[in-house]
Amino acid sequence: MTSDSLFDLARVPFSRHGSYLAISRLPAHNERPAGLYLRFIRGSQPTVLLRLEPCWQGQPAACQEAASPESLSLVHPAGQLEFCLTPDNRLRIRGRGLGIRLLHDFGPHKFAVPAPDGKWRLYCGTVKLMLESLCGKLKVDAPWEPVRLGNSPHQRSRYLDIHCQPDSEAGCEMILSYHEGEYVPPKERTTFEQAVETNRREFAQWLGNTAAVPDQYAEARRLAAYVTWSACVPAQGNFDHPAMLMSKNHMVKVWNWDNCFNAWASMHRDPAAAWRQFMLHLRWQNPFGAMGDGITENEIEWQHTKPPVHGWILSKLRQIGSGIERRKLAEVYPLLIRWTRWWQRCRDDDGDGLVQCLHGNDTGWDNATLFDVGMPVESPDLNALLILQMEELAELAQILGKPAAAKQWRREARRLLHRLLDHSWNGRQFLAPVSGSHRTAAQGDCLLARIPIVLGQRLPREVRERLLQDLREPGRFLVEHGLTTESRRSPLFLENGYWRGAVWAPPMMMIVDGLRDCGEHEFADDLCRRFCDNCARHGFAENFDGSSGEACCDPAYTWTASSFLIMAHSLMNSQE
Repeated sequence: MTSDSLFDLARVPFSRHGSYLAISRLPAHNERPAGLYLRFIRGSQPTVLLRLEPCWQGQPAACQEAASPESLSLVHPAGQLEFCLTPDNRLRIRGRGLGIRLLHDFGPHKFAVPAPDGKWRLYCGTVKLMLESLCGKLKVDAPWEPVRLGNSPHQRSRYLDIHCQPDSEAGCEMILSYHEGEYVPPKERTTFEQAVETNRREFAQWLGNTAAVPDQYAEARRLAAYVTWSACVPAQGNFDHPAMLMSKNHMVKVWNWDNCFNAWASMHRDPAAAWRQFMLHLRWQNPFGAMGDGITENEIEWQHTKPPVHGWILSKLRQIGSGIERRKLAEVYPLLIRWTRWWQRCRDDDGDGLVQCLHGNDTGWDNATLFDVGMPVESPDLNALLILQMEELAELAQILGKPAAAKQWRREARRLLHRLLDHSWNGRQFLAPVSGSHRTAAQGDCLLARIPIVLGQRLPREVRERLLQDLREPGRFLVEHGLTTESRRSPLFLENGYWRGAVWAPPMMMIVDGLRDCGEHEFADDLCRRFCDNCARHGFAENFDGSSGEACCDPAYTWTASSFLIMAHSLMNSQE
């Protein structure tokens, strides 16, 4: 990896805002060899399209990679290959001294068909590409064969092997265009340099509008801006506006709380885009008021939901973007009411006034130890967030000229707070009892039971002090890189245990915000520094190992990048 490379292709894909295409370095998997691959990021699962193999004198060439937001370079002593993505889902490839092979020799569904003017139609699974060679010597080897898959005859190419060798002077250049329906050539043919400059200009504008951070995080800020910029896909299907995916690695959907953290960070950069991101799930409520879990262009998952962070985060959006139009608040107000009432009416089986989850996924803490006891569980975080959501509804009602409704929502928020304290606080911590029997987990020590600190000064002093004691206690949750989701002393702690020990961005955000409301700014800043320092070292993974701080799961996750930007920006404000 060359020193001027912003990111590692094995961890962070090369893509751009508005493109479904991405290039990643993938490990070997089944019959697919390790290598550099063009991937298609759409739907529930990415599609691996073609292996990109640089060649010199007809043989594979080992190259150094230099990845930037505008282009990707593969450098070899004999020359280099350059890649550039365009907003209309085209991949530009240019070689000087080096050639390239495009290979698809894995999986059953692939074939190539000649097209007019020397072009080739490529079919990789369900994805259609048009290949156009601008210069160089193109050779397409795609032997047709009838085969039997299961009980049915099938016809395909045995493999795709597309080799473009450079001319002695002009080199080689080609364009791969993704298209639906029939291929439409670009209205205006730009040069490779013009395409690169467009990307450079667009990313520079995005970066320039990204929240400011302390100088020591300047490079991490640039990477966070790239991760969020490149993760955006165009408006289509369920996405009525351009949407920021959680990742273009594996987690290629928009989940119904992840996107709220992305909206929060985007509010500094583009309030209109932040609002669209925030509203993405709220506009897709079912008739009962529930929101689904993950959403793609053509699918909404309804098996689970996610916690009601929306009122809490809306209050943050309003603080940052004080000019949010009244019409937008009027639009979100009834949707937020329906979301709140759904929790009250459909997730309180024993009628005790505290809402429940049916699976850890509903809280976002999928496998947390508090849920080992069984379901449904009256998780304390859900009720704490619902209190904040009711308070935000009171604020919205007041702004919209509904004083009676505002008074009612404040009364409901106070009532729920009293129920949470009377029912779930045992004098030492918040419990997560099973609805009805009120049994609790016998083992474990989960950070989830401390999330009600997000309520800040609304909590009685003795409750706040006990939660602060737990959070500060050395060797328990507090580690060099943040707060672990399970105590390191717990017999159930796992370093890379997902929500059983890893460090995650959302609980860090909730706890930091609650600490600031409690007046604990020094501790809040300390947590922010720990988390941001770790992001600067290990990037923006879905979560981080509870012991080492190393990246776990999806290594390029937008809500982590967004949370970093929010926390780092708050540190800069603290320094002023």
